[in-house]
Amino acid sequence: MSRETITDIVIYTGGDPRNLSAFESLRQEIDKISHPLQPEINWREMELLALEIFRTNGVDLQTLSYYTLARTKRAGLAGFTEGCELLAGVLIGEWQTCWPNNEAARIEILNWFSSRLSRLVRALAFDDKSLRLLCRAERALQIICDKLQQMPLSQLPRIENLLIFVQNSVQRVEKQSGQSQHVEQSTAEKSALIWMPTKRIVAHATASTADIPAPPVKLPPHVPEANAESASHWLKSWQAFALGALCSLLVIAPIFYLSYWPLREQQDFLERQPAGKALLWLSNPQIKSYSRQLDNLTTIPVYYTAELGERSVSVARQLWPTDSRQQQVSQRWQQLNSETQRNPSTGESYSVVRQRLQQLSDELLAREKARSGLTISYLKTAIYQMQTAMAEDVPLEELLRQFEIATQNGESAPPLLLKQIDQRWNVLSQRYYGLIDHGNMAR
Repeated sequence: MSRETITDIVIYTGGDPRNLSAFESLRQEIDKISHPLQPEINWREMELLALEIFRTNGVDLQTLSYYTLARTKRAGLAGFTEGCELLAGVLIGEWQTCWPNNEAARIEILNWFSSRLSRLVRALAFDDKSLRLLCRAERALQIICDKLQQMPLSQLPRIENLLIFVQNSVQRVEKQSGQSQHVEQSTAEKSALIWMPTKRIVAHATASTADIPAPPVKLPPHVPEANAESASHWLKSWQAFALGALCSLLVIAPIFYLSYWPLREQQDFLERQPAGKALLWLSNPQIKSYSRQLDNLTTIPVYYTAELGERSVSVARQLWPTDSRQQQVSQRWQQLNSETQRNPSTGESYSVVRQRLQQLSDELLAREKARSGLTISYLKTAIYQMQTAMAEDVPLEELLRQFEIATQNGESAPPLLLKQIDQRWNVLSQRYYGLIDHGNMAR
């Protein structure tokens, strides 16, 4: 497995990979991208895990996006081109059968693909040697965009932004190297996209009977009955029963489809979220997945509520951009966040008191060297200023300590104290998420 590449694997369309241990390990590596501590990501291990899933389970959109990210990290433009061509093959031949089946999940995966890959590709440097790979990537992305525009999707994934960047890069490299547009055309003719058959293909297999066309079947000539009215009564009854059963099936099938499949799609979407997987486990606990349940809980960031709120606002604005209710609710959310950002309780009291203590300490040392002293009134004023600064911004740890003391004494915590803890927690979570999001955008 250490030397295996995508060219050594027979590619076919796969199903749901979430029950595979390799996919779980792959998700753990991916989760490191948004981890606050930013641990080191093993891109080589991610690539091998994705190849193992391709080999044992087939290709799905989620694993394919992870594989392309890892390949781009390790191989640069060549890995990016390989992933784009593989994705184009999936969309062209296997879009109806590839996992996930949920349209919203597919759009989210493709948006993630475009967002992550855009950051990596924009950081690459291109020269005339990169032109052929750029043209291949452009052709694959063009196929992807054309295919997505032909589909009745509620929202188009943002793949076109990536295509525009690659097209501009091709034009810029052509101008710098003096090559003409026919390079792109010749490259497009020579490069072939990866074909993904629905069923597994066995290499070096001999011709089987499945390849031999079946002989034509001769049907006996139809001989009409002499008298059509001589059909038996039981045959008429059977036909009436079959017709009634067919009508019932036509009524029940749409009801079953409209009621069951949306629930299944919602469950699939929840299972891709750390908090959603945790809630689903509580509804159906199993000992074999108990360890995974606790591991999932450790990956949920403390700012998950703030992140979920921002994602909800983004989705609502895309689905109902002109709806007055959406605009009103989104504006209320933004005002709440603005008030949170303007909240004076930002934890600066610790820094202020520390600076004043340092100033007082420096002044005491200076007076000691000068063989002079400080008046009691001066010291009382300095201490009072520090106490005032601490009272204006009580840290969350102190509020929790007060709550703990009330609990140990068997007393009910004051409602005002609980309100202060909730407000401070929300302020810190919102501020933490804002810093994390700003840092991700900067990268």
